[in-house]
Amino acid sequence: MGDSSSSTLDKIVDAIIPRPIVDYLNTPIYRKGPLNFNYWSIVHFVIGILVGLVFPGHLRTWVIINIVFEISEFILGIGGHPLFVEEYWDIKWDIILSLSGYGIGASVRKNLKLQK
Repeated sequence: MGDSSSSTLDKIVDAIIPRPIVDYLNTPIYRKGPLNFNYWSIVHFVIGILVGLVFPGHLRTWVIINIVFEISEFILGIGGHPLFVEEYWDIKWDIILSLSGYGIGASVRKNLKLQK
């Protein structure tokens, strides 16, 4: 899709996250069968840790946010922008990694409170 045929959504997304960064984050780290990891996988995991540290005890809310986000991302992916290109396994791993990160962050927060 050339610049002249870019949609308004494409232009907004490109202004927020430049295309070279999106392309880098979409770079596969490991891909074999159902295992599909790219640099977005690390982003989801780290954001999960941060949310778990800041908002422990809100797992249900974090699950809902992740599911709504991934569904929205999938729907926006129909337009073909590389930021929103999702595959079935990628969606599952994004949610699993984000929730795993949340669990780690919440556990660290709980352990830090116990040490005080």
